[in-house]
Amino acid sequence: KLKSDRDKRKSNLESFKEELKRIQEERDRRHSQKQREKEGKSTRFQPPPSLSVHSDLALDSDSLHHEGRHASEDPNTTNLFINTIPRSMNEASIMELFGRYGPLASVKIMYPRSDEEKSRGTNCGFVAYMSRKDAERAMNELNGSQLDSISVRMSWGRAVHVPPQPVYIPPTMRELIMPPPPSGLPFNAQPNTKYRASKLQDIIGREKELSKFLEHTTVRVIIPHDRFA
Repeated sequence: KLKSDRDKRKSNLESFKEELKRIQEERDRRHSQKQREKEGKSTRFQPPPSLSVHSDLALDSDSLHHEGRHASEDPNTTNLFINTIPRSMNEASIMELFGRYGPLASVKIMYPRSDEEKSRGTNCGFVAYMSRKDAERAMNELNGSQLDSISVRMSWGRAVHVPPQPVYIPPTMRELIMPPPPSGLPFNAQPNTKYRASKLQDIIGREKELSKFLEHTTVRVIIPHDRFA
């Protein structure tokens, strides 16, 4: 029995050591992940390693697209690398153009600094979407298109952090996601044009007339704008 107790204590000790080892490994993994994220903040708008801003000049759109996919193996990335941005475009015009396909998480133009970069005649940059589907639509529609007589070359960039709120929402979508003004009705029901909200004040408390009034209202269901992803 004494031997059995010793074996049991040893077994418990081994289990405890294994648990400590597992906890330490998990802690190290989290630390490494945080370190990578911290390092990535300053370089998140840098092009993928195989997509050097200068070496890509000789690549055509198909090759650049292929290289981009090879550089970024994450099928969920929403970040697009635009290798050729006309100098006439700024971040506001980029938002307007790419925002047609969905809410944007971030936009960054890499303005030239060296003489070599300035000699290219175009800028490069990144556009990240709130959702992958929107990014795919933009890729399909804009890659190879013409902007100011310049062929737009795009590829997938490394995944970046998607914020809770988009930095840009298309005006047409903004109208759809903005809740209507308070009506005072259940579920914020909106009176149809024929039945103005002012009439509501006359029938408050009269259940039968209020029920009749509600038959001519509309309830809009709004998707929270922090749920695009």
